[in-house]
Amino acid sequence: MSVALYTLSERLLLENPCEFLLYSGNIVLDCPRTIIMTIFPDSHVQTEGHLRVTFSQTKQILCWEFSTRRHEEYVKLDLPKQPQPAADDLGFPPAFSSYIKMAEAISRLRKNIISATDELANQKSGRLNNQSQGRRS
Repeated sequence: MSVALYTLSERLLLENPCEFLLYSGNIVLDCPRTIIMTIFPDSHVQTEGHLRVTFSQTKQILCWEFSTRRHEEYVKLDLPKQPQPAADDLGFPPAFSSYIKMAEAISRLRKNIISATDELANQKSGRLNNQSQGRRS
């Protein structure tokens, strides 16, 4: 497995940043919710936290502070490719289509089996009634 060690891109997302001017003339950028997204070829990292940057009067960075609240890493997995099954007219795989057909056939048979069972039960109860009446007389 090869690991790429270079960055494709990096994004800094600031939510409601505030600027403050200090007595010294320095400017402080304060952002309570900042997301840093770093994109690598095989993964990306997302870090959320509090950013505070202090700039000099000449706009040079004097101090960069970042306090992390949450850090997530997303890694791409190379899984073996599964063959894609063919689909029927409705877009269902053949195994699902055959399952539906079997379910429909069983549903139809179920009605026939229930009616045949009821018929047999009625015939048995009729025979039992006839036999019990024959014994009583």
